[in-house]
Amino acid sequence: MSTALPSVGVASLTWHTAAPATLSVHTVTKNDGVAEYLSQALADPTAVVAVDVPFGWPSGFAKFLALHAQGPTPLPEPNGRSAWSALAGRETDRQVREAVKIQGLSVSFDKLGATAAMWSEIEFGLLATMGHRLDRSGITGPIVETWPRAAWSRFVGRSENPAKLTPTKFEEALEHVVDFKSPSWRAYPEARREHAQDAIVCALVARARQLDQTDLPKTMDTTTLARSEGWIHIAKLGISLSALIPE
Repeated sequence: MSTALPSVGVASLTWHTAAPATLSVHTVTKNDGVAEYLSQALADPTAVVAVDVPFGWPSGFAKFLALHAQGPTPLPEPNGRSAWSALAGRETDRQVREAVKIQGLSVSFDKLGATAAMWSEIEFGLLATMGHRLDRSGITGPIVETWPRAAWSRFVGRSENPAKLTPTKFEEALEHVVDFKSPSWRAYPEARREHAQDAIVCALVARARQLDQTDLPKTMDTTTLARSEGWIHIAKLGISLSALIPE
């Protein structure tokens, strides 16, 4: 996701028995393009979509803003961490950081707030398509949140940013799982290729979720938070890319 429409990467994978998935990549050209694409994808009842955007804000941050609107408000008690961490980090951010040892951005304080707000509008539009509210935890429903860099690290066992890999290196890492002979991939603008690579990783996460092979909240309290804050889906530890291919 990006607030700059040309930077939104969209990719779909169609899976085949004992063969690499067929790839199709797209560009978004109008304001409702993301919501329109999602609605079309969800017309297939078997489809699962993974989106690289925070689905919500930290619960501590939301509470702080509500209090701050009424007047000067002290920061939360540190509780063993910095006072900022209660405002900056969602529970899913903390758990993924522990799982893959990668430090991500904060939806509260860094560069993700605008895209999260954009997603809120899309989420509202999806209400009519889905007939019910989106489950931000991704436990139920066909749409999940993910983070490509963390997902890639879990898939390949290396701490690297898939968007920054050269197309050749990216294709080599996935050649047994994704068929890169797609005309849409070959014709995709070079300047935006990194966004498409992130989108392909999102599609791999969607497949892992389709197979019930992504990490989920482990407690009722964490699940409750995830339904408000969102939940970053990455493949379960030990799941290989080859396991995504139907037998």
